Amino acid sequence: MKSLDELLDENYQNLFDEECKKQVLDFLKEKEDLLDKHVLFIKKFTKVAHHILSQDPDSLKGLLPKLYQFNLQGVQLVRHYDQGELSYPNLISIASHLHGYAAAVAHAIYKEDPAEEWGVACYRSNRISAMLIRQHNQRYSAYTYGFTGSIAKTLYDQTQDPIWLQRWHNAKLMSAELAEEIDVTHSAYCYSIAGKASMMIFQQDETRLEWGLRWYEYYLKSAEISLDSNRKHSAHAYSFAGNAAMTLFEKLEDPQWGMIWYNSYISSGEFSVDTDVVHSYNSFRIAGNAARDVYKKINEVEWAEKWFDALFRSAELSRQVNVRHAVNGYSISGDIAEEIFSKTGDIDWAHQMYQAHLQAAELCKDSNPKHSAHQFSYAGNASKLLAMKTGAEQWIRDTIYCYEKFLDFYTHNNIDRVHNVVKRIRSDVYLLNLSLEDPDSLAKKATLKKKDKEEGD
Repeated sequence: MKSLDELLDENYQNLFDEECKKQVLDFLKEKEDLLDKHVLFIKKFTKVAHHILSQDPDSLKGLLPKLYQFNLQGVQLVRHYDQGELSYPNLISIASHLHGYAAAVAHAIYKEDPAEEWGVACYRSNRISAMLIRQHNQRYSAYTYGFTGSIAKTLYDQTQDPIWLQRWHNAKLMSAELAEEIDVTHSAYCYSIAGKASMMIFQQDETRLEWGLRWYEYYLKSAEISLDSNRKHSAHAYSFAGNAAMTLFEKLEDPQWGMIWYNSYISSGEFSVDTDVVHSYNSFRIAGNAARDVYKKINEVEWAEKWFDALFRSAELSRQVNVRHAVNGYSISGDIAEEIFSKTGDIDWAHQMYQAHLQAAELCKDSNPKHSAHQFSYAGNASKLLAMKTGAEQWIRDTIYCYEKFLDFYTHNNIDRVHNVVKRIRSDVYLLNLSLEDPDSLAKKATLKKKDKEEGD
C-alpha cells in the first residue's frame, strides 16, 4: 500500500484516488495538529484536502474546524521556517495559499452555520492571502481580493455595520486595480461593485461628497475599460455613472454635473443601440431629462437643442417596440422645437416642430385618437407658420391636412371646452382653402396681421 505522502504527490493537482481521500480523512480524524510535520507535507496535505472540500464537502462533516486549524498551523510553521531549503518567494506563496485554503474552510463552515466569527475568519484569511501574494502573483491576488470583498458584503448584510461596507469597497477596488491589465472583464465588474459600495456609503451620509465622486468615477472607469470587450456592460455602467452625476447635480446644483449626467446617458444610449434597444431608448430619454434641467439652469439654447435631440432619438428607437413611449417622446420634442423657434427665429426649428408633432399624431391615431387629434393640430400650427414664412403651397396643403384630422375627431366627439379651438381651426381651414385659389391671399393675410399687431402696439 502506498504511503500518504506518495498519494499526496500523485493527487496534488487533481484528486482521483479514493485511497488518497480515505487516508486524508483518517489522518484528519486521528491527528490533533500538524506542528511536527514539514512545511512541504502541510502544503500537499492541505491542497488535497481542499480538493476533497470542493468535490465532496459532506465527507468532511465535523472535521472542518480542525482542517481550518491545520492550515493556520501551516502558516505558523512557514513563519518560523529556517531550514534554508525553500526560498522567500516560495514561503510567501505557501503561506498565501494556506490562508486561501483556510478561508475556503471558514466559508464552508459559515455557509452551514452563519456565525459571524466564521465570516470574519473567512474575510481575514482571504485578505491576508491576497496581501501576501500581491507582489508575486498579481492574478491570484486580484481574484482573492475579489473573494475578500464578497464576504465583506455578506457580513455587512448580516450585521449592518458600516465598517463592512468600507471593507467591501476597499477589497473590490484593489481587485479591480490589480486585474486591469490581466483580466479586463473581472476588473470592470469589480470597479462597478466598488462604485455600488461607494454609492451606499454616500447614501448613508451625503455630507461625505468624496464617496459621491467615487460612485461616479468607479462606474465611469468600469464603462471605459469594458467598452471594447463588453458593450452591454459598458452601456449599463455609463448609466450608473449617470445616476451618480444626477445625484451630485441635484445636491450641488452645479450645471457641470448636469452636463456629465447628460453625457453619461448619451454614451449609455449609443453603446446599447445594437444590444439592448429598450435600455438605449430609455437612456436617451434620461439624457433628455438631464439636458432639460441644464437648460433650465443656464438658459442656453444649445442645451434645449440637446434636449430635443435626445428625446427625438429616444422616440425614433422606441417606435417599433413601445408606441406609447415614442408618441410621448415625439410630442415633447415638438414642444421643445417650438420653444427653440420662439427664442431663435430659426425656421429649421419650425420644420422640426412640424415633423415631431406629425410623427406623434400618425403613430397614435388608432391607439389614442384624441391625443392624435391634438398632435395633428400642433403639427398644423407649425406648418401654418411655415406657410406664412415661406408662402409655399405645400405647407398650406399640409396645414389643411393636419387641421382636418383634428376636426374629424371633434366632429364625432363634441366637447364644449375645445369649442373655441375647433371654431378657430375651422376658420383657418376655410381661409387656407381660399388661399389656394388666390396665392396672394395668404401673404396679404400675414401682412394684415402684422399691421394689426403694430397698430395695437
